Amino acid sequence: MSLVRSRSVSRQRVVKLTEAFGSGEALDPYIFLEELLPHIKDLDVPLSVKLTDGESDVIFLLSNFLSKEYEVVGDIVKFGFKRLKLRSLKANISFDVNVSFEDA
Repeated sequence: MSLVRSRSVSRQRVVKLTEAFGSGEALDPYIFLEELLPHIKDLDVPLSVKLTDGESDVIFLLSNFLSKEYEVVGDIVKFGFKRLKLRSLKANISFDVNVSFEDA
């Protein structure tokens, strides 16, 4: 089952001023995921966050994604070596279940 929620949010809401980066701006992951986080009861579950701008993507464990801020330069968000467009940034939170059967 998949649930898709679209929302419009202003750049000023998800990007905050910071002295941590040369550009002076950073993506706040808590604000970016603010509609989803209240529904997640346990951050110790290995949930993954896939971020995409429609052309490139990057995947983090949710707890790792939330533990950092990400530099924003103009309309680009820097996720390590990956650069994604802020204007079209989307997130997908999921988990994988692996089931293996032993031969009887």
